[in-house]
Amino acid sequence: STAPGFREMAFRPVFPAGLDSAEASYDSAYGKIHSGWRRSEDGSVTLELTVPSNSHAVAQAPEGYTFDDGAETVALSPGSYSVKLLSLRK
Repeated sequence: STAPGFREMAFRPVFPAGLDSAEASYDSAYGKIHSGWRRSEDGSVTLELTVPSNSHAVAQAPEGYTFDDGAETVALSPGSYSVKLLSLRK
């Protein structure tokens, strides 16, 4: 977080070899923050993110991935999101 109480946050997921999914949640002063991911057989990764009220965030694709629209970062306002990351590795 870059602001008190996690009002601003950045999601920077890491996808270690041998791990097909992970998730974590934290109850901040503004509400629940959630981050989870699941690897698909085609090499893509689905990210599930929750940004609490009165907060905002940025999600950053890790090296070797891009969001399905080609972006490397996505700005997120409060809400729950399911976004797809595509592997750039063939």
